[in-house]
Amino acid sequence: MSATAPPKLSGPASAMAELAAAVQLCRRCPLHRDRTVAVPGEGPVPCDIMLVGEGPGAAEDRTGRPFVGRAGQLLRALLREHARLDPEAVYITNVIKCRSSTVQEGKRTDAPPPPQSVQACDHWLRKQIALVQPRAIIVAGAVACHHLLGMRISDVQGMLVESRDRTICFLPVYHPAAALRDPQKMQALTSAIRGIGLWLDMHPEIRREFSQYQCSGGAP
Repeated sequence: MSATAPPKLSGPASAMAELAAAVQLCRRCPLHRDRTVAVPGEGPVPCDIMLVGEGPGAAEDRTGRPFVGRAGQLLRALLREHARLDPEAVYITNVIKCRSSTVQEGKRTDAPPPPQSVQACDHWLRKQIALVQPRAIIVAGAVACHHLLGMRISDVQGMLVESRDRTICFLPVYHPAAALRDPQKMQALTSAIRGIGLWLDMHPEIRREFSQYQCSGGAP
């Protein structure tokens, strides 16, 4: 019995697959030298909700998938529990696509991304936003907030910020990695995710399940 062939991608989904392949070959900044794999992102294309974080950590660098480490698992769980949002129905990516790290006492640890890398990866992020066509973008952490909104995360965490043309609602939240280190930020992050859930209650057409994107041909 032959296996069912995977559905052929078309339109934005096909373009995103080509972008992901190009990201794996990217040499725009020095971070490519130490990566295991680049982490372009994953999720339905197009879809209503996008999530943009800072950059891959060790687990992401190893697997090629975004937000799968401890912090990512926390964020996914919070979205399910407090926003009643299926993470698989969200296109998830980061500002930078390769892990930024440093070696201290013989151990490699995550490090803030250099401005050079943030600017180099902006090329990819802007293309991703254009392909996903999100109505809302969850902005996770200081780096993503500053890059996308030009604002400090501490000033807008838990708020709703509209794009100038009012086509996208940005939803800034603390990064889950920061929340794991700080109980007050954990409380604030949880509250902000609840707020996202309440906002989605007012826009039920945006809160879709992954299976609905599959049916419409928008699967990754």
